[in-house]
Amino acid sequence: MLHGKHILIATGARPAPLEIEGSEHLIYSDDFLDLKQLPDRLVLVGGGYIAFEFAHIAARAGTEVHILHRSEQPLKSFDAELVESLLQKSKEIGIHVHLNAEVKSIRQEGNAYVVHGTRNGADHQWQCGLVVHGAGRVPNVDGLELERANVSYSKKGITVNEYLQSESNPRVYAAGDVTDTKGLPLTPLAGQESRAVSFNLLEEINTNLIIK
Repeated sequence: MLHGKHILIATGARPAPLEIEGSEHLIYSDDFLDLKQLPDRLVLVGGGYIAFEFAHIAARAGTEVHILHRSEQPLKSFDAELVESLLQKSKEIGIHVHLNAEVKSIRQEGNAYVVHGTRNGADHQWQCGLVVHGAGRVPNVDGLELERANVSYSKKGITVNEYLQSESNPRVYAAGDVTDTKGLPLTPLAGQESRAVSFNLLEEINTNLIIK
């Protein structure tokens, strides 16, 4: 058990659970970054920003890449013109972005995988050498037993005030992807929030630096 005058929770986020038959065949971001070799064909389930980052890495290394995104528009939280530019650049380097594509199951066949789903309502399947989770992340609060510390949270993360203090327990702070804030879950913002919290804690104040 750990004791402290204040507690900072910065446990980040984890891949969003997907209710897909065969989801055990998915690999995650850490797995992707540890790959020694890329397959000839890669499928990314979901069109989050991590999916596009990995897609561009793989495509520029010579892999045929398919992104399967379930709605009509990926990256809805980002600037629409920038997203359109990203989609155009992705197409130019050979990335196949399939919109309105919902994955139903993943099946292994020897050393390959078959992804079954629908595209615009019609049955479809994609064959590949690897299937990567790219469908976003959720706040990593499981196992923290926040209720015991009277720390409130929602599905978007720990609820905090403008000083990144827990709304229900002011001795607890939270920063980064584990918090329910207006900002996007991006590394630069998480770093900014962490610096704000550390400054306030070290100076024993909670009003000099506001993150909105």
